[in-house]
Amino acid sequence: MKETDLIQHLLDVVSQQHSDIFTIVEVFIAIISLGAIFTGILQWRLSDKQIEKMKERFKEDYGIDNLQKQIKEGNELNKQLRENLVDNVRVEINTTGSILPMTQLIDVAGIRGNIVGNFTAALRGAYNSEAFEDDILGVAIALVDNYMWIFINGDNKYEPSYIELRNLNVGVEIIEAQLNKSPFNPDDVTDFVNRKDKFYTQFNVKEILENNTPTDNPMTRDQRDSSDDK
Repeated sequence: MKETDLIQHLLDVVSQQHSDIFTIVEVFIAIISLGAIFTGILQWRLSDKQIEKMKERFKEDYGIDNLQKQIKEGNELNKQLRENLVDNVRVEINTTGSILPMTQLIDVAGIRGNIVGNFTAALRGAYNSEAFEDDILGVAIALVDNYMWIFINGDNKYEPSYIELRNLNVGVEIIEAQLNKSPFNPDDVTDFVNRKDKFYTQFNVKEILENNTPTDNPMTRDQRDSSDDK
């Protein structure tokens, strides 16, 4: 073999070995990469499980599930109590308001004033407890309207006493405060305002209350008219 052929053979052998080494290195790198990816996936899954275990342990240690159950039960209880409160307010306003016209059957001004005062107290309770539902407010307005209409229409036997006017005025102010807090049927509000203005004008309510002028007397409407004629 010639010297040049020998050199070329050696170069070919070296080149082949070099190529084989690169192939082996590439395969080795690929294996390492796959191993790293598998290890990463495995660690991720393990970490995920560990996180879930930590969550479960945290819930057990601090009673999270029990706390959430208690919160849910508390909300349900509050809802039930709220419904009971509204029902009680509705009954109280209907009961005390429905006997307002009975004031015309009683000749004692103090008792008449107490009847109006009991109704006013029911209104105050509804307002302070924020239980003035729309239907309750509507009933309250209708009851006050009806009471004032008895006097405006001349169907009253007794003139409104000072204590009646004072308690009625408190009730009117409570209703007006509630109307300012939440929207209500505009037509009903207008009727209520007109009825109130007419009643207050006809019986000088503002003047009587400002001057603290007592009108507590058992005089009937007919007796007053007769006295005026003389």
